[in-house]
Amino acid sequence: MASQRDINQRPNDPALHNALGAAYFEANDNARARTAYERAIALDPNNWAAHNAIGHVYYRLDMPKESAAAYERAIAIDPHQEHPYYGLAILLGVRLGKCAEAQSVLERGLLAIPGSAWLTDTLGANHARNGQIQRALEILEASLQKDAGDAFARGWVGLLYLQQRRYADCIAVCAGEPAYAASQDGQRMLGYAYMHQGQTAQAAAHLREAIVLEPADYEARGALVVVCKTLGLTGEAAEHERIAHEQASRDDAYGQACYASVMGDTSQAIALLTTALKEHPPQRNWANLDPELTFIAHDSRFQ
Repeated sequence: MASQRDINQRPNDPALHNALGAAYFEANDNARARTAYERAIALDPNNWAAHNAIGHVYYRLDMPKESAAAYERAIAIDPHQEHPYYGLAILLGVRLGKCAEAQSVLERGLLAIPGSAWLTDTLGANHARNGQIQRALEILEASLQKDAGDAFARGWVGLLYLQQRRYADCIAVCAGEPAYAASQDGQRMLGYAYMHQGQTAQAAAHLREAIVLEPADYEARGALVVVCKTLGLTGEAAEHERIAHEQASRDDAYGQACYASVMGDTSQAIALLTTALKEHPPQRNWANLDPELTFIAHDSRFQ
């Protein structure tokens, strides 16, 4: 990591300013990260990595026009780098809800970098956000056929199976590769799938492991509360509910909607989700897929 001492000794080295920007970005100091990357770009205008990195900073600062321009500049400098295509696609598809534009960016990236697994998987995920579930599954299942260790594709396939109520298939794909099955994401998804099947003991085991791996996962903890109550483990349920409620209360309306959903409070979840989607309409694309919201997907008000 670059230090200020290094910068003082070599003030015109763009690589040092890039490294300093990365350190500030990692520390969530966006203002200083931006300054460092701006200096790197001033010293080397053709540094694609600095343009890509400042695109991330602009994304965090909710400056979508500047973020898009930075990613496009990075692509223009070196069209054979995956990162700026990915960053631009996430900006367009996730932050702005412009899935068709995101698809165009990813297809452009795949023309420049044929066979990129990362961009291919992201294209599949973008199709899912755009409601094209079957096309998404075709792409992502094909990725898993090529590489069973592709955790990105495996997570998305499991998520889409859960959304389609294919719970046995969700369990099979999430448990089908040891590294993914042992991950926090894999354990949470397995817990949800077993909950939907009414297999509470199995659900409890996976949800407990999920919160060991990530204690701040209040959605998994909330789901564990429900399972523990079903199993008659009232003391464990009360302790998890105390922690999960405090954690969820610090999140925004969307996060609280997810918590209410896994807890079985459908009316509260619908009310909070309505507020969240009014505040940020593009989030609707993800709400249709969100594993936490599968617990209220049967309700006509959700539809």
